[in-house]
Amino acid sequence: MYDFRDHQSGPRDKNTVVVGVSMDSAKPYGNLAAKFDLPFTLVANFNKQDVSAYGVYVEKKNYGCSYVGTERTTFLIYEEGKVFRVFSKRR
Repeated sequence: MYDFRDHQSGPRDKNTVVVGVSMDSAKPYGNLAAKFDLPFTLVANFNKQDVSAYGVYVEKKNYGCSYVGTERTTFLIYEEGKVFRVFSKRR
């Protein structure tokens, strides 16, 4: 999210939108957006529907423990809904 904030070059196409999606509670989003001066919308996805559909709700490991969580990933999606490009550590 910091890269999208810091490296936006010039005006965007009128049909371009940046949206941050997380499984976290929606309450802290206003604070987070203000604290880090984020120029885009942040939304909550409690039911895991979107993160599962995009394949980013995956098994993760931390200090030898396995758990299921969201892998931070960026998708560029055409207006028609077709994925154009994926930015991820594992893709």
